[in-house]
Amino acid sequence: MLYRRGLALAVGSQQLKDVDLPDGTMVAMIGRDDEMIILKGDTVLEDGDRVTILGRPEAINELRARFGIVVSAAE
Repeated sequence: MLYRRGLALAVGSQQLKDVDLPDGTMVAMIGRDDEMIILKGDTVLEDGDRVTILGRPEAINELRARFGIVVSAAE
């Protein structure tokens, strides 16, 4: 699991469908405050969102390099 506070700052206030994620990755879940956000293409990332991303190891490494993602099992 990947959690990153501030990912929205790295990509700006873009709709999820417009974020240039590496091939082989997908956003599985967004936690916002005490809620789980149901993902849609027009979902906009907000500062403070906890984003869970799934993917192949090499794609996750590319994602980490591109956006400065920090890997952790929990915050």
